[in-house]
Amino acid sequence: MKIMLLNLLLLNFQHSVSSAGQSVVKLEGDSVTLDLGDNTGITRITWTFNMNKDIVTYYRSDGQMRIEDNYYKDKVLFNKANFSLLVKNLQKNDSGIYRAEGTGSQVLAEYNVSVLEPVKAPVLTLVSKVSTSDSCNVTVNCTGGDQYLVSSCDNTTCSQDKNTPALTISIRDYIIFCNSSNPVSWKNRTMDIKPVCHSKEMEDENKWTATIAICVSLIIVLILVIMYFIVKKRKSGGSHKPDNNVQVPGTTYEEVQLSPKRDSETPATIYTTVQPHSEPDTQTVIKTDPETIYAQVKKPGEANDVPPA
Repeated sequence: MKIMLLNLLLLNFQHSVSSAGQSVVKLEGDSVTLDLGDNTGITRITWTFNMNKDIVTYYRSDGQMRIEDNYYKDKVLFNKANFSLLVKNLQKNDSGIYRAEGTGSQVLAEYNVSVLEPVKAPVLTLVSKVSTSDSCNVTVNCTGGDQYLVSSCDNTTCSQDKNTPALTISIRDYIIFCNSSNPVSWKNRTMDIKPVCHSKEMEDENKWTATIAICVSLIIVLILVIMYFIVKKRKSGGSHKPDNNVQVPGTTYEEVQLSPKRDSETPATIYTTVQPHSEPDTQTVIKTDPETIYAQVKKPGEANDVPPA
């Protein structure tokens, strides 16, 4: 009977140990839920930290729960239904072993919690370069935290001098990437080596671009100046009035004056009185007006103003 009880306790212990010791990694400020799993037959449970500090104790018989340490008063939540423990706002000093113990210090669950800070951006520096017309090779140093990694990169690949899981170096399209990471965060730093590898070509390209820009600017200015003078010339030509007093050499101008108008707008008229036919030499034409000619034909035998010769 004693042997059977000893074997049963040994099996329970092995089962508890095999299901314990789960590793959990969290970022600072996060929360973690520590589950118990099957809580059948458990009458009492105590969650402990690092096996020497009690966090919370719960008695199923009367449903009473008490916080054993004031540090966890506002930091943990205990679930009376499934006996799980929620730890809030994790900090680095919360890293350690969390264990659930039943009656007789039986281990019901165990978690190894690691709380990590966010990684900082690494530092990427150029160590050396070897550049030719056909290839380019650079050596860079990537430093993150207390680790560093030296790598030699050509146009397409990078070779690392050692295996550092927290640091990696790669290259794509002349851009070198230095990645620093941990299980809960990562950051990177980049370096464009195209100017380093092709500094001469880039300089020539920049000069050519600047020359083209200057030429285009000069052409635009010249066009604007020409347009300005064309518009100015058109405006001055449209506003000029010919001067009648100016005579062109070789040409004679005579001033033509209109005759004064009469009081009446009726044009000058020549009136003629028709008399019986007589000899032409007996007719006398009398001018009575500079602009009107009156002619009177008299009958034979009538007195004339002019005595006969």
